[in-house]
Amino acid sequence: MSESPDDDAKQLLLGFNEKVTRLEHTKFYTRYKDELPSVVMQFDRLDSVTPAPGDSPGSVHLNLKGYVRIALEQFDQDEIDAFVLTYRMLTQDSDRYSVRNLARLYQEPWIDDEARQRLDEARAEIRAVMESDSKVDFGEGWVQTRKIVEVVTYGALAHSNLQKEQLFKEWTSNPSQAAMIWAEYMGTLRLLMRYFLYIRDLNSVILCNVFNVSPPEHLLRSIEDHQAD
Repeated sequence: MSESPDDDAKQLLLGFNEKVTRLEHTKFYTRYKDELPSVVMQFDRLDSVTPAPGDSPGSVHLNLKGYVRIALEQFDQDEIDAFVLTYRMLTQDSDRYSVRNLARLYQEPWIDDEARQRLDEARAEIRAVMESDSKVDFGEGWVQTRKIVEVVTYGALAHSNLQKEQLFKEWTSNPSQAAMIWAEYMGTLRLLMRYFLYIRDLNSVILCNVFNVSPPEHLLRSIEDHQAD
C-alpha cells in the first residue's frame, strides 16, 4: 500500500469518472434514465375467454388463452452495443477501471474511512441486484439476473464465449422470449448506472479533498447548499 496519494491513484479516479460520464451521455442511458423500456403485448390468436368472479361485487375477471407476441418498442441494439463497450471496463475485474480495482485503491490508508464504507455499501447493493431473481422463467425457476447479464454481454455483445453464445441463441430463438431477455438486460443496466454515478461522486469528493480537483457542478451546488444550512 502507498502511504500517500500518487499520480497513478489520481488517474484511476479520474479515469473511472470519465468512463461513467461517457456512459451517462450514451443514447441508451439518455433515453432510458427516467423510464423503463416499453414492452408491448399483442394477442396474435385468442383461443378462449373464460369469465371468473372479480374482487368486488359486479366485477369480473377474464381469463384469456391464446398466443401472445411480446416486443420492445423502439428497440435499438446499436445503442446498447455502444453502452456495453464502456460498461465492460467498469465490470471486468481485470480492467484497470473496474469497480473491484477501484475498491483496492480505497483500501489505501489516505482514503477516508467513510468513503471506503460507502463504496463497500454500493458494491454490496450491486451484488444484491446481480444475485436477485429476474422475471424470466424458462420452466426451471427464475433465472438469476447475473446470468442474464453475463449471457447477453459475453454471448452476444462483447467478445463471444462459445457456451454463452449458444445459450443466448437458445434463449432468443423465440422473438417474444428474446424481448423478455432484452427487457431484463436493459432494465438491469439502467439500475446499475445509479451505482456507477454514485461511485463517481465518491471519487469526485476524494479528488477534490486530496488532489484539489474541482468537483462537478452538481456536487459543488450540493456542498454550497449544505454549507448554507
